[in-house]
Amino acid sequence: LQVLPGCFGVASRAAQEAQEHRGSLKASRPTTPAVKQLPLFLVSGPRGVGKSTLSRRLLAGDSRFQQPEWVATAECDSGNGARRTILDAADFDILRDSGGLAVAFSPYGEDGERVDIGLPAMSVIAAAKQGACLLDVDPPTARAVMSYDWSRALAAACQDEDVELRLVSVWVSLGSLEAIIERNRRRMHACAPDSGAAAVERQLAPLRSQASDDCEWMLTSGCFDFILINEHEDEAVKELESDAAYCFTDPF
Repeated sequence: LQVLPGCFGVASRAAQEAQEHRGSLKASRPTTPAVKQLPLFLVSGPRGVGKSTLSRRLLAGDSRFQQPEWVATAECDSGNGARRTILDAADFDILRDSGGLAVAFSPYGEDGERVDIGLPAMSVIAAAKQGACLLDVDPPTARAVMSYDWSRALAAACQDEDVELRLVSVWVSLGSLEAIIERNRRRMHACAPDSGAAAVERQLAPLRSQASDDCEWMLTSGCFDFILINEHEDEAVKELESDAAYCFTDPF
């Protein structure tokens, strides 16, 4: 891997170490046998590194993994194929104000208007009960999921059981920051071939800053169990499948 100065260079070195020592997993510490674990497999990383492609291949190849259903106040592009239920604004506000949403944000919809989008905690738990919940999300959403207090939702959903979420988290990236930018550059040109080079570079400037910030958060938070460098898709899928196995097995 190309080692760069700053946080991204550290991320590259960390990726090498993670691949050499893949048996170490803080998410898989021994737990009390009486506690039932509901697996949550969280895949995140900078924009354009292929995390959604890898997640779709995992979903297609392993029926134990299910995506949760999101809610929204209007149609909008999710980018990761997740199901969505359309709610009116009043019902969405009730769900959000009651603390029932693990994640809530408001992007622009297909008509250019703001849309409220949320991830109900109960939807994550329902998917996990079917085998394992797979969340393919961007870093801000990953932060929200990891900081959410799941205890109340678990108590409400599993009243007669002692349960906890078994979180296994994977950070997907490329070998360098420049590799991330170049992949996004190619994608932008492919999606809008008539766009000039200057217009594309203007779009890439905030993406570069965001990708650097995201990688710094990944390193300083200590939240991720695996770092996956997606340079060859088939090999990366095998690594993701190996990481996903820790949702169901305990190496200790």
